[in-house]
This record gives sequence, structure tokens and C-alpha cells, in this order.
Amino acid sequence: MALTPDNGLFQIIPALSPKGYGIEPANSGFVGIRTAILVLLALLNVLILFSALGVPIAMDSAISIAFGGLLAVLGWFLDRLPRNFFVGIRTPWTIVDEDNWTRTHRFGKWLFIAAGLVMVVGGAMGASVYLIVAFAVLVAAVGPMVYSYVIYRRGPGKACPATFTPHFRRSIAGFTRYSEP
Repeated sequence: MALTPDNGLFQIIPALSPKGYGIEPANSGFVGIRTAILVLLALLNVLILFSALGVPIAMDSAISIAFGGLLAVLGWFLDRLPRNFFVGIRTPWTIVDEDNWTRTHRFGKWLFIAAGLVMVVGGAMGASVYLIVAFAVLVAAVGPMVYSYVIYRRGPGKACPATFTPHFRRSIAGFTRYSEP
């Protein structure tokens, strides 16, 4: 019952996107993120129910593992999202520049996956590693924003050396710079 409003919210987000920034409801990144969040909420409901029934559960470890799994899954789907106003790493620089959006989300993907794995391992180890978990989540949250700003400051056509690899050029073939919304 509690998941119905959340699922409804995910159904109306694509309709709220301004013209030119839309999300297709069937986009694999959006569907994956929506599913991961709904699975996490269902898992948390089950954990709370078991705890209320008296089943001994280490809730701090279980929640750390669950949210770590969510972060890893979010990271996995992050680079599949189209530029939009609702889901993803939304800085002023990623919103107005398709290349910035793509590069920031590819970078953020690996930070989110790493932070998620650190949370899962930290949750399995117990309460002694909360500082490491907090640092990993902070890096995953702030790192892509800083990276996006660095790309913006370099300006158009001044990509970092790693983007000159043939693999990167093939992967972004067809993307054009976006100047005005």
C-alpha cells in the first residue's frame, strides 16, 4: 500500500519534464532506478515488519547493506539517463550541456558503484566503519558535481585528455553541444 504513491510519482515525472528535456517512461535508466527504489522501500517494509514481530535483526547493518545496494544499482543505471530535470546529477552545467551531462554521469556511475560497495562491505563488517562509509558517500555525492564544474570551466572544445581516446569518441558519436534551452 505504501509503495503505491511512490510508484505513481514515478509515473508522472516523465509528463512533467519541460520540452526538450523529457524522459521516456520506458528509458532503461529511469526504469532501473525506479525499480531499485521501489525494491528498497519494499525491503525496508519487510525489515521493519520482521523487527516488529520480534525477529532479531541488526537494523544498522541491514540498512547499510540495503542502501549500499541501492547506490550501486543507481550507479549502474546512471549513465543511461537522458538529460532531464528530475533524475540524475543535475547541476546547472549538466542541464545546459549534453556533453557535460554524459561525461559527468559516466564519471558518477563509478563513484556511486564504489560507494555502494563500500556501504555493503561496511554494513557487513558492523558499526566500526561508519566513518569510511560516510566518506565514500560524500565522495560519491560531491565528486560528480566538482567534475561537472571542471568540465564547464574548461569551456567548449577543451575536453580532458582521457576523452580523446577512440573508444570515447565512438561512444558519444552523434551527440552535439546544446547552447540554449
